[in-house]
Amino acid sequence: MIADAIRLAAVDWSGTYGEEFSGTGERAISENFAIADLVRVPVFLTETIGDMQLGVALGATKPEADLSVIPGGHANQALSDLEQNVRGIRDTYFGDAEGLGLSDLVAQLSEATDRRMRDRLAQAIEAIETLQSRGESLQRLLKTDPDAEAEVRDAIKSMQVVLNTEVVSLLGVSIGFSDNDGDS
Repeated sequence: MIADAIRLAAVDWSGTYGEEFSGTGERAISENFAIADLVRVPVFLTETIGDMQLGVALGATKPEADLSVIPGGHANQALSDLEQNVRGIRDTYFGDAEGLGLSDLVAQLSEATDRRMRDRLAQAIEAIETLQSRGESLQRLLKTDPDAEAEVRDAIKSMQVVLNTEVVSLLGVSIGFSDNDGDS
């Protein structure tokens, strides 16, 4: 049964459906469009977590701190969600063992920019892991030690600067607007 499903998937991917993704079909997805999407998502995500969540919660982007912007839920998973968001950005940038990531493209154009982006990603993850080691929810930490969250936000903002300026410029990506720009 599983073998049959795999064979059917292989047939689909080796035919016209696969051609669309390989760039050879008549409805092929443009490589540049795909790269732009791989850059836009992390750009908008860093804006969301750095400015609209941590920035607002810390009072860095609004006149007063507002902890209600931090998604908490019953499980208080905001810190874990924050970590997973940054790890997702890292995974998109690095790619996997079998495929290319944005890092491969950036490194071809500028090894220095690639190194800066890698360093900023590592710093952001390290800052989040430091918070996690304290064993408290993000909401509680924001109340008791906002300076620790400010370090995480600074690391995310530093990553965002390299991503939004150097990586975007090197890859020739046009960012446009996100759903969070307040224009709707």
